[in-house]
Amino acid sequence: MRIQGNGELLTALLPGINAPCGGKGRCGKCRVKARGALSQPTAAERAALGEQALAEGVRLACQARALGEVEVEFERDSGEVLLRAREKAMAVDPGQSGVGCAIDVGTTTLAVYRVDLATGRVLGTDSAMNPQRRFGADVISRIQSAARGEDLTAPIREALGGMAGGACRWTVVGNPAMMQLLCGMPVDGLGRAPFTPAYRAAIEKDGAYVGPLISGFVGADAVSAALFAGLDQGNATRLLLDVGTNGEMLLAHGGEIGACAAAAGPAFEGAHIACGMGGAPGAIRRARRLEDGQWELSVVGDGAPRGLCGSGLIDAIAGLLASGGIDETGRLAEEVSFAPGVYLTQQDVREVQLAKGAIAAGIELLMREMGVAEIDECYLTGGFGSAIDPASALAIGLLPESLAGKIVPIGNAAGMGAVEMLLSRAARERAQAIAARARYIELSELEDFQDAFVEHMLFE
Repeated sequence: MRIQGNGELLTALLPGINAPCGGKGRCGKCRVKARGALSQPTAAERAALGEQALAEGVRLACQARALGEVEVEFERDSGEVLLRAREKAMAVDPGQSGVGCAIDVGTTTLAVYRVDLATGRVLGTDSAMNPQRRFGADVISRIQSAARGEDLTAPIREALGGMAGGACRWTVVGNPAMMQLLCGMPVDGLGRAPFTPAYRAAIEKDGAYVGPLISGFVGADAVSAALFAGLDQGNATRLLLDVGTNGEMLLAHGGEIGACAAAAGPAFEGAHIACGMGGAPGAIRRARRLEDGQWELSVVGDGAPRGLCGSGLIDAIAGLLASGGIDETGRLAEEVSFAPGVYLTQQDVREVQLAKGAIAAGIELLMREMGVAEIDECYLTGGFGSAIDPASALAIGLLPESLAGKIVPIGNAAGMGAVEMLLSRAARERAQAIAARARYIELSELEDFQDAFVEHMLFE
């Protein structure tokens, strides 16, 4: 595509470009081919790309500036996200009419459900990449960008205006940072202890309902998922787990709900992984190691493999553990190749260990703090969580062995919980009650969190 710039970074001019490192030039994920009026390569570009790639016109969009007309070739991420969830009957308030939109604002993707308010029928769905990704893959990078005066509100409002325009009512859920940035609220309180959100109770204004938060780390998306899963109903001990960058988990037991967040990082979403990517066409979503050492792969879109998404990454680690290619400390015997240009490195394994250590430690300590010895059922939610092979998650120690046979993927529960709230005031009241009664446990304040984290980094 041709673009016209006046000194702007290419990330600011290219729709759908991904810059997981927040524009520091470290991850190399925002590679483009560009020619025309461009700034000279930076030191970061020379280190990440090498002189040969630079000579061929490859640049980092987070470093290269357009000084005039530039022609750019790049792969646009489709933004496709899991929109399905398990079937559930939903109450619909009488007397409603028109079309409403339930919106799930994820750190990586946006999901919109268009709903007939009279019948409760979902008329259509849409998804796209969160345009804030050019400010970094994780929440902390976005908070830091906002603190520097960058405008992260306008891009998300513009994107959602195009996706959800024309509706007469909206319900919006997401993590605390995404909600506050959408509402134009300051997020500096989320970037330092005690990590206080700018709001807690639900906000209702001009036909929009912004879901309530539990804490600065457990947001309206987690509350919405808990509502859809019915964690506030029944007596069973149930764990709801969103295995994402922030690793939110809620545990219902004995009439109480405990909540915590484990900072797993964006490894499972493709960032910080050499050949990592989201669940876009070309992503390896399943990987099984055969007896002869070859790999049987399943690829999104059934085309040639271009990289590893989170579920394929977990499968690969599990297969290597079973064959002895990775030992209990995480040492990789040798670099592993899955397809031309798609491989696994020692640093990739370390990134997975950090992520799984945080999640596994969070589950263990949440159970202890809630006085839970055994979980009856574990719900995996979110696009990534629902795509994980439970056997692989158990094999690498991401989930405890005690959950074998109890793991139930339930799809995009946050999005469907938002639909439920859109249709019913009683559901909105339940969501507010869940947020108000949930007991938030700050893992970093527990004396033995670091010990548990380090112990769960091992593959045992």
